[in-house]
Amino acid sequence: PEHIEGMGDQSVGVNYALMSQRRGDPFWVTVGGAVLLPTGQDGDNHLPGNSAWGGRVTLTLTKLFTPNIKGDMGFVYQGPFERGNQDVKRGNEFQWNTQVRYMFSDLPLDLGLESAYSNNASGTKKLSNGSVINNHSGTTEWVVGPSFNIAVDSLKLWFGAGAFFPVMQEAKSPTKMEDVRWEFKIGKTW
Repeated sequence: PEHIEGMGDQSVGVNYALMSQRRGDPFWVTVGGAVLLPTGQDGDNHLPGNSAWGGRVTLTLTKLFTPNIKGDMGFVYQGPFERGNQDVKRGNEFQWNTQVRYMFSDLPLDLGLESAYSNNASGTKKLSNGSVINNHSGTTEWVVGPSFNIAVDSLKLWFGAGAFFPVMQEAKSPTKMEDVRWEFKIGKTW
């Protein structure tokens, strides 16, 4: 296909703080888990392997350096439970994410600089004769870019967006890769 279109699979997850600066610990340690939902579309113009159930586990370290400046470092491991679009089962993915954020005192807004390094293992493709082959689809990518979050304190919600630009992109076979990665996020706290 000329281009890949549409949204990919989405996720729903929870995080739990094992340690918290608010409780007097030197930094936060948060663990999380998520279910990857098969919300991506099927077809030739959509990502192979999308539209498949999967799972994710996370470990995040956060430090509030001043009342307005914080840093985060997170580790993510995720993978599919089944085959998706075009009978492809994506490979498992490891991510290392970091960010530094400035949180405004008088506005429900923060600005950040984020970095995301990801390594995706090659997946497999099931052929029409039933055999399964390695599709040599592994990629390694490092993106960096600005982001912002807006909090709605009365609802304990936040909305965020970011634009991330490639510093490094490597693929094990010819593949389409992003010139800019756009991310949109919604979060809820209890």
